[in-house]
Amino acid sequence: MTPLFSITNTITRDEYQTFNMVVLKKEFHFVRSLIIINVCALFIMMSIMGETLITDFKHFWWGIIFIVVMLCCTNWFYFTRPKKKANKAFDENKLMQNQEYTVNFYEDHSEHISSFGNSSIAYDKLTKIIETPSHFYLMHSKGQGTIIPKGKAGEGFVDFIHKIKEKYNI
Repeated sequence: MTPLFSITNTITRDEYQTFNMVVLKKEFHFVRSLIIINVCALFIMMSIMGETLITDFKHFWWGIIFIVVMLCCTNWFYFTRPKKKANKAFDENKLMQNQEYTVNFYEDHSEHISSFGNSSIAYDKLTKIIETPSHFYLMHSKGQGTIIPKGKAGEGFVDFIHKIKEKYNI
């Protein structure tokens, strides 16, 4: 049986980092969690500042500076930590680095071929298909998926993926 589409790709550090951030945002609601943390931190700090304002106005501005610095540090931490974790995971997994794989797409399943072996995944077993401007991510579970660059896909591939999403309600 001939595949409808065949895509060969190599996982790079940048692709892995991008995949990690997209999964965090789409599956684990990263941005919503960050907003909740910021709002809670702001309320706590403002309640402390309310007491300071009543007792001593000149220390109020130091409190404002403290709030701004804390919120900046918190946001910086939450945006750099996932990248560091992704880099660490990529560096520790020597098998994944620059690993070339081929994904063949058929009507009802996709076939994944690499030097480690072959696997076949039925489309109804996918948990989600995430689309970005440059990639498709075929999610096998909440944190595991296959990276498919749109640039390496043939003509009609995007429509094919959209039909799969509609047909299997993914």
